[in-house]
Amino acid sequence: MKLPSFVQHLTVLEQSRLVKSKKRGRVRTYEIAPDRFKVVEDWLTARRELWEARLDRFDTFVKQLKEKESES
Repeated sequence: MKLPSFVQHLTVLEQSRLVKSKKRGRVRTYEIAPDRFKVVEDWLTARRELWEARLDRFDTFVKQLKEKESES
């Protein structure tokens, strides 16, 4: 990956406050902001629970359809 595109990705992460940067002279150092990843983790956990419930309901529905089909 070339440096300009890498820096562009880091800029997006910094705007999202997932990383922090410090500049000393011409050198910019990035570090992960772990407290913000907790927010992301919580959001992903909620989405995972939602989709697992939906997929469980879909699985039950498909099994019911197969049972009805095999009875016919």
